Amino acid sequence: MKHWIVAIALLLIAASVKASEPLCAYADESMAVFLYPDCKRGESGSYLIWVRTDFYKPRVGMYDIAYMMDFREYSADLSKYRELQSIDYNENGKVIWRETSDAPKWKYITPNTVGEFVKEQVRLLITF
Repeated sequence: MKHWIVAIALLLIAASVKASEPLCAYADESMAVFLYPDCKRGESGSYLIWVRTDFYKPRVGMYDIAYMMDFREYSADLSKYRELQSIDYNENGKVIWRETSDAPKWKYITPNTVGEFVKEQVRLLITF
């Protein structure tokens, strides 16, 4: 039920914000995930979207990442995605790591994870 309330709120917010402002798709005590609503259609009906992840607590084994931006391509049926570009930033907004993949591999979305919840928010965003 909580997910439906968030989904309805996302739709209402989407109706009132500019296309360039990110929408919160997921949040907990350690991180938040935002989607940029200016989603584009890719080849084979896929969806291209920027995803921002903010980290509120340090992550074990990670360098000083305050947030990261991923340019993702979701398959037309939203069963999988791949990261076309990933950029990590420190708390001052300085780029500390960047990767662009020429041949990114598809990753299937695992049920009952943050990834699945974000996928459902992408579904709502593209049907709006």
